[in-house]
Amino acid sequence: MNKKDKMSAAASLAMRELFNISSNDKVLILSDIHCKTIANSFSEVCSQIGCEVETYEINEEIRPLKVPPEKLIKLLSDRSIVLNIIKAFPEEIPFRINWIFKVEENKKIKMGHMPGITEQMVL
Repeated sequence: MNKKDKMSAAASLAMRELFNISSNDKVLILSDIHCKTIANSFSEVCSQIGCEVETYEINEEIRPLKVPPEKLIKLLSDRSIVLNIIKAFPEEIPFRINWIFKVEENKKIKMGHMPGITEQMVL
């Protein structure tokens, strides 16, 4: 099994077992250039299941973030699952805390928070 297939299998298992995902779910994936391959695996799995998927990639030029960008907050509307697949920068802890609280305002959203995830972890 090649690397892409292994990552897809891991993403599929996570989405099915941890999130009980269905085609009715609307998924938001927060990502960055460092975790793009992992985020793409999750996005592809969600699309194959039939979910609506949107990805927001953090612009490296505005990092480190202190608060969630307004455009990102607006994407939360009608989402049922949010996946945070980003590199962990210590300077962004305030951003991540603020973002978690913002997501949790909607008690129906399931969240996967994965700062610091690496491809090795998914293989």
